[in-house]
Amino acid sequence: MTVTGVVCGFGARGFEKTLRKFPATAVVVVSLEHHPVAVGLKDGQDIPDEARRTALTNAGYTVKAIARTATSIADVGERVRTARP
Repeated sequence: MTVTGVVCGFGARGFEKTLRKFPATAVVVVSLEHHPVAVGLKDGQDIPDEARRTALTNAGYTVKAIARTATSIADVGERVRTARP
């Protein structure tokens, strides 16, 4: 997801906490610099895009885009860590 409104570590933790409320969430990756957020799901489970968007909007964040990928959460995390601003 591409999200705005996450500007500090405290906000990132709040964002992660919001997404972890979904039982299907396994891992959350947040980048303050690049604004992507990735959610790894537990095997065989899902979180509808609109449910994510609603939860995050209600928590005060702006969701710009949601895209699904088969890329592993480890690969997404590595891309976020090595991306340049």
